[in-house]
Amino acid sequence: MGSKDMRWTSCDLQGPGASMGQVPLPWDFQQKLRDFLKPGVRLLALGMGPEELLDLGHPLELVSAAAGQQAMQNPYWRTLGQAGGRVEAWDGGALPFEPGSFQLVVDREVELPYEEAARVLRPGGFLILQLAGGRHCGNRDGLPGGRPVPPDFNLENQGPLLRAAGFRVTYQNQAYPAAEGKTGDCLHYFMMIGKKQMKGEGHA
Repeated sequence: MGSKDMRWTSCDLQGPGASMGQVPLPWDFQQKLRDFLKPGVRLLALGMGPEELLDLGHPLELVSAAAGQQAMQNPYWRTLGQAGGRVEAWDGGALPFEPGSFQLVVDREVELPYEEAARVLRPGGFLILQLAGGRHCGNRDGLPGGRPVPPDFNLENQGPLLRAAGFRVTYQNQAYPAAEGKTGDCLHYFMMIGKKQMKGEGHA
């Protein structure tokens, strides 16, 4: 995730009262997002589908998204763009947005250098991350390009990388929920919320 330690995850994560494959998590992703999505906030969403973004009820002229070429085949991306949102094709690496474009970046299940999130955020802006960790069974098949997922891709190791990229971590949590109806499955999710620091501020 940081420039020296990039990862990819692939999962659809939910929160209490909802689940992915009947797996509850101890936080509510949608509620966390809505807590930060105040009036006038410019949002960049990574790893969220166009239907989700349309359902947010946020003014679409304030909503931007980036998605891979395969995901862009979803016709709802065109709907989002025609309704005023900005949609860009993006398959990793540098984000196709100008520095300081957003007050909120949401990264769910995509490979994103933390420094890139810091670049496109305004000082004082927030990054919400929700990822599947290295001990998640769904990662055992490896990453695109055949790269393995190391078991130490977790909150303990990613937190310092987020801080090094210029963020103060304001929320963090990690879970190893049981897979309902399956024996022996290991599930591993974590969430971090970081605030981009202004010059002279320390990193907590």
